[in-house]
Amino acid sequence: MSDATTAPTGYVYVDCETTGLDRRRHHPYELAWAVDTGPVYTLLLPHTLRYADPAALEVGGYWRRNIPGMLSTRTGRALPGLQQFVDAFDGPHGKRTLVAANPCFDTGMLWGRLIGREPWHTRLRRRLWLPAPPAPVEPWHYRLLDIEAYAAGAFGWEKPRGLSTIRDWLTARRYAIPRPDHSSGGDVATVRACHHAIWDYLGKPYGALAPRLDPAAEPA
Repeated sequence: MSDATTAPTGYVYVDCETTGLDRRRHHPYELAWAVDTGPVYTLLLPHTLRYADPAALEVGGYWRRNIPGMLSTRTGRALPGLQQFVDAFDGPHGKRTLVAANPCFDTGMLWGRLIGREPWHTRLRRRLWLPAPPAPVEPWHYRLLDIEAYAAGAFGWEKPRGLSTIRDWLTARRYAIPRPDHSSGGDVATVRACHHAIWDYLGKPYGALAPRLDPAAEPA
């Protein structure tokens, strides 16, 4: 049994901001991740605004945060950064588990648009049963941790609710959780804090990572 100062390990907290919700047409433009209790890394990604959803850009603060201007100063960093992201899942005891507010969406965008892509001719050769390199394998553990579904089970909700609702529920019980801000780095910090707080709420031995302003103030 771990003591109260021991962090849960084997997790990579992930979030990406995208130009829309349709992974067939839209693209991720910002990616952030953190391994266990380590630092949050943020990477801006090359993308196109063709078919971009203006509402999605507004929510992510695309123009307000000047994503095009920041990207122009970071030319050449995307590929090494993506390799660092992929390597983050290589843990000492196997693949680490990806944790996100909506991991199906995030992995779909990342795998379909970035790290899982391969030349069309190798896919064609494989479909025709011709010699071809092996298909790419997802770097994360095949079981994903959906923090919204996880919270629904922990709190007795009938359906999963959004990250902001989870954060509000936990802060009402005096957990110190940063507010999600729809930047990838900010949302990674929120997801990780929610994960630790849910563990504490369930009585797991990680309370030191989820401090309460006043532990006695939890509602009955």
